[in-house]
Amino acid sequence: MAKRPIAAACVAIGGGAVGLAVATAGAEVTGCTTHQCDQSSYDWWPTPDGRPGPDGGFMQDEDTYVTNALNQRWLDYPGNTTVRIWFPPEVAGRTADLPIVAVGTDDAPNSDAAVSLGDNYAPAGGQLAIFNLLNTFPEPKMVEGHRVGGGVWVSISSCASYFVHVQVHFARVDSTEAGGAGDGSRGAGADAGIGGAD
Repeated sequence: MAKRPIAAACVAIGGGAVGLAVATAGAEVTGCTTHQCDQSSYDWWPTPDGRPGPDGGFMQDEDTYVTNALNQRWLDYPGNTTVRIWFPPEVAGRTADLPIVAVGTDDAPNSDAAVSLGDNYAPAGGQLAIFNLLNTFPEPKMVEGHRVGGGVWVSISSCASYFVHVQVHFARVDSTEAGGAGDGSRGAGADAGIGGAD
């Protein structure tokens, strides 16, 4: 009986059935009673030189941004976390497609070691990949000392912990749009208000 308020709190913060199951399973199970599902967030910035590296996202090709290479370490994605992913400056003024998100049970789920251990990854949807914001700026901006072209905020509302890989494709800007005589739809909600931009 005493565990019902905890279960209600987990459901309220997005844990749903996962939170309810954890709260009623007993003290030996991690979950809401251990603060595993407390809300958290962090920023993932583009690499300073635009090249692949373990310390930031980069353009895989001229039209595709990735948070990390498939064979690199994926981003931490603990329960109830939002990752504020910032795009490189070269995508400013372009239109972003919906991101493709994958979650894994290992920090390098595409590695030989992960395969031998039985770890895996899969496309994410529903409560594992909620988009809070998808935006590009008309021109690059400085945000907290980083030059960026926009971003996407991706959240997990489950209490489970994963590792995440995000890919975003950008439509090419044709010469009409680049010259300023297009239809005005220069970005996905261009400059509509990613927090912290000046």
